[in-house]
Amino acid sequence: MASCASCSSPTGQGSPLPRPATFLATSPSVPAGASSRSVSWDQVDKRKFHMMGPFVLGLIRTAIYPADVIKTRMQMQRTSASAATRVSAAAAAAAAAAARAPPVYSSALDAVSKISAREGIGAFFRGYAPSVLGVFGTQLYVGVLESTRAGLSARYANKDPARRLISDPALARSVIDGQAGVLGALCTHLVTTPLEVISQKMRMQGLVGHGGAVVGGAVQSARQMAAAVWRTDGLRGLYRGFGAQLLASAPTHGIFWASYHRMVERLPAWGEAARAAMGVALPPVLAASAPSGSVAQDTLVQGTAAFCSGAAAVFVMNPLDVVKTRLQVEGTRGQTTASTFRALVAHEGVGALWKGSSARVMAAAPTAVMMIVYFESMKRLSAQALLDDVGDAVPSVMLTVHAQEKGREEQ
Repeated sequence: MASCASCSSPTGQGSPLPRPATFLATSPSVPAGASSRSVSWDQVDKRKFHMMGPFVLGLIRTAIYPADVIKTRMQMQRTSASAATRVSAAAAAAAAAAARAPPVYSSALDAVSKISAREGIGAFFRGYAPSVLGVFGTQLYVGVLESTRAGLSARYANKDPARRLISDPALARSVIDGQAGVLGALCTHLVTTPLEVISQKMRMQGLVGHGGAVVGGAVQSARQMAAAVWRTDGLRGLYRGFGAQLLASAPTHGIFWASYHRMVERLPAWGEAARAAMGVALPPVLAASAPSGSVAQDTLVQGTAAFCSGAAAVFVMNPLDVVKTRLQVEGTRGQTTASTFRALVAHEGVGALWKGSSARVMAAAPTAVMMIVYFESMKRLSAQALLDDVGDAVPSVMLTVHAQEKGREEQ
């Protein structure tokens, strides 16, 4: 069956139909001004996308998991306590006792060195099993994200321009993407928080402190850890820190998606401006004049935007991630997000809110790149597969779009 790329036009001239990225950018479900570098979700082969997803996401999760272990351990370290406290005497005594001993790790690189030497490579994968199961939650996240984005985009496109709250299409897209990211995070954490709680606790097990003393407790399996949490606190224990998780994760996803597409649209122009200012010749793929839809340019632009947006989002929201980690690892009944935040600042200072931020950026920024490149590539390939399967039965909307474009060229 012939590919749609070589089908004849309705005018009988035999010119090729627009490639998927060109057509999909004109989809009515995408607000005007949306980037043509992203494939519309309603044109993706969902079955193919979700079948390959867990495998690819599992590989990505495996690659960045050691950085997550380091992040958790650094966030759990106690530093010097302040003189004035506004928490209970018991909490003050515990914090003071922990502060008397120097931190086990002074930096992310120091953590890599000490964990390797004292506990072996296996320590970097403690809690990996429950964590990698979370890739199925990521599949849920993608579905909610894209469905929400498509629905809100369609509402925006069909609304009378005079009645729109946001008249600028580019800003509207950022707001829509941010809302979709927040909702996707909310739905996903309902499924993945118990797995995260178990994984976080397991990452601290077997920790070897100063003098070779094991201060992290005996190493347990995921099943043993889940049973222990259930016996102690029941279902509430498995959702410990859920509020803090949402407070940390939902804005992070909102910030990421709101900024990501803005950067995708503007990076080529910024590259041209930098070239003009510094007099440096850019590779053709980076030039703003390069055709949008080029796989090489799209991948490079999307990866760069993902790295910058991911690093910025996780760094800004790191304070709430520290609070979430403290709650999930050693939170007790009655302990809240607010009380944990107050105790953290009172005993360890404001700087403690950015503990583990370097390790978190080390994990999140490359993950964002891999996720986006995988995500957009899979959407592009799935959309192309659908077009190839259609063959000569070309949807009339594609023919109409092509005819309109050809008419404009002839004018």
